[in-house]
Amino acid sequence: MVQRRSILGAGAALGAASMMAACGQSSPGGGGSVDPDEPITLRVAWWGNDVRNELTRKVFDLFESKHTNITIEGETGEFTNYFERLSTQASARDLPDVIQMDAQMIREYGERGALLPLTDQIDVSNFLESSKTVGVVGDNWYAVNGAVTERIYLANPEVFTAAGVDLPEDTSWTWDDYAAVSAEITKATPDGTWGSMHPALEQNNVLLWLLQHDQDLFTEEGLGFEPEVLAEFFAFSKQMSDDGGAPPASVASEELSKSTAEALLWSGKAGLGNGSSNQVVASSAATGADIQILRYPSLTGKAVDARAYVTGLSWSIGSTSDHVDAAALFLNFILNDLEAGTILGDERGLPPNNDIRAAITADFEGPQLKAAEFIEETAEETGPPPVTPLAGGSGWGEVVIRHAQDMLFDRATPAEAAQNVYDELEAAINR
Repeated sequence: MVQRRSILGAGAALGAASMMAACGQSSPGGGGSVDPDEPITLRVAWWGNDVRNELTRKVFDLFESKHTNITIEGETGEFTNYFERLSTQASARDLPDVIQMDAQMIREYGERGALLPLTDQIDVSNFLESSKTVGVVGDNWYAVNGAVTERIYLANPEVFTAAGVDLPEDTSWTWDDYAAVSAEITKATPDGTWGSMHPALEQNNVLLWLLQHDQDLFTEEGLGFEPEVLAEFFAFSKQMSDDGGAPPASVASEELSKSTAEALLWSGKAGLGNGSSNQVVASSAATGADIQILRYPSLTGKAVDARAYVTGLSWSIGSTSDHVDAAALFLNFILNDLEAGTILGDERGLPPNNDIRAAITADFEGPQLKAAEFIEETAEETGPPPVTPLAGGSGWGEVVIRHAQDMLFDRATPAEAAQNVYDELEAAINR
């Protein structure tokens, strides 16, 4: 359940600030180099599937062949328990040296002392410009972008064709256009097929809606949105159900317990759904259809006003590392070495390094090429990422979805649901 899985439990597992107080604070910018004669063991933690695990270990082997004094010990597992394990390691002052991070958790771990602020030892000079600010929290840089993806809409052209509806022009479509085309598809297709997966239960829709209203979930000091603006989105989403463009509450809620592969879009039962640009490969394979990538709809009908941003998995250095320079050496290798980048390919997302991205995409075709071209095509449209969730707020997605369900089932009005989201998040970050 990649898209629907919340990491609220991860934020809760991090626990009180005292858990992190024991972790020392230092910086990788000490200016020292790695002694090639010193035996070093680096622990590297990540989550992922079998394919990611195999490719990552191949890069470890390559790194060790070039740095024979350094041994890499990998610590991998499923996302579902990754941050629970990391929290336990932080409490025991036993963090890995290098840690794969989720964007929602960077501030949570960084400000509580589990991650070292990075310095210019990590070379991002040749990165995609909009990816350079990923992992920056206030004045600190706690994580470096390791893979480029972009929040988008996926469209199944077979569903559109069956409905006799044209794909929208994504450089100019608005939220109203999105609602209208969704309703048109549902009306023209058999029962059980919908124009769109439900927008209220896709947390990224909430974030993009707020950004397009010049607001954000968070500021550096607190919450960054007005409940009234969120209420407008909830009302818009509820109207889509009422008009038939999105599933009713019962069907939409069932989607939350399904795996991504079982979801309406991926099973050919919806024309549109929220996702990430790299998901076009897996969704095309799952449906057998030529899945298309669409920009987000906007309020104005201008692509630049959709407020798209680059995101993706990131890498950090654990604050208890005894081998900070070696950890930085490894990060520079995995991010900027062409041979390493070629091995990893686009499994985590496209490489942020411009030269590596150009090299690996030269042989792409089909859905892989489509995702790569989309990133390049929209590079000038993307802006800075949203403010990283404040400590206590990393589970905002689950909060939003839970209250959105109350709204869809008429247990709360859109205004009440939005106020409840605001109140719960405010209490969470103030604890």
